[in-house]
Amino acid sequence: MSDEMIQRVARALCALDCKAASGILGSEDLCIFGECSRWGDNTGHARAAIEAMREPTEYMLSHALGDGAWCTANSWRAMIDAALGAPGGWRSAG
Repeated sequence: MSDEMIQRVARALCALDCKAASGILGSEDLCIFGECSRWGDNTGHARAAIEAMREPTEYMLSHALGDGAWCTANSWRAMIDAALGAPGGWRSAG
């Protein structure tokens, strides 16, 4: 299991917070040398954002290569499940 994608998204969310807090008194503990130091606080938000992307949109499927939109959708779901750390699929775990 890898939390790499959750960590990437959490760091990106934290970077937005850091940029928004730039120059605000008390933001020093959030941003150290321009790097967000509290990205771990955003892992719940990151997980929720990734979960929201689990179902591809019709627009996304319309841009899939070839005629295998069903296969592409299942592959997409499998990749999202893997990013969430659920090798067997997070829906089957509950």
